Amino acid sequence: MERKTLRLGVDINLELTERTVQTHCNKVLAKLAECNVPAEKIDALKNNDPLPYPEIVNMGGEKKQEHARYGRKFEVSMLQFNTGIYACCGITVPKHQDHNFMI
Repeated sequence: MERKTLRLGVDINLELTERTVQTHCNKVLAKLAECNVPAEKIDALKNNDPLPYPEIVNMGGEKKQEHARYGRKFEVSMLQFNTGIYACCGITVPKHQDHNFMI
């Protein structure tokens, strides 16, 4: 379960049950599909561990993995933006689909 949450950028809270964490992961996947993210991209997120991004300062061990985890969370969050058009004025605006997931 920890590996799946790492891949989807979901934070793990020790007080949550495994079923609650699974439900949250399923909601993230549903929101990605709702935003018309290609199935290949969703499969790539589900099946690949996040890689550490290049950094200016030499990081190692735990900090490097934490950096990769936050990078994946940012990537998944950016994929959850969708555009909407206001009916009253016709303005097109970006909107995040999952307000609980925003960074």
